[in-house]
Amino acid sequence: MRACQGLLLWLCAGIGAIAWTAAGADGASGLLDTTWTLTRLGDTPLPPGPEQRRPHLSLQRKDGRVSAWLGCNAASGSYTLDGAQLAFGPMRSTRMACRDGMSVEHGLAEALGNTARWSMSGGELELYDAAGVPLARFAPGPPP
Repeated sequence: MRACQGLLLWLCAGIGAIAWTAAGADGASGLLDTTWTLTRLGDTPLPPGPEQRRPHLSLQRKDGRVSAWLGCNAASGSYTLDGAQLAFGPMRSTRMACRDGMSVEHGLAEALGNTARWSMSGGELELYDAAGVPLARFAPGPPP
């Protein structure tokens, strides 16, 4: 019995160490201070636009700010991060009208406003609403 308890404790400690290493000491390693390029909005893959760069965002660790290119307009605001919980505050943006990409821009702005949590899978960032529905997926790196 005692050996079984020791083995169980060892297994739990090992699994915890693996999870801690994957997420980083503060749970946000890799999430912050990285440029994230939008690859999927909801369940729809985002094809590259012929004349514009892909929407992307970056969450800065230093000042708790997010900056984004939504597809036509630049946006910035604040974010709150607590473990897997992530919420974006009100965003300010430029107000240009573009011929292409406005539906993606509006969809991304809505997704950011509904974000309640995040996760990383295969090196990609996933944003979810409070019910766990995927809102957007991003790959690391600058947009093409």
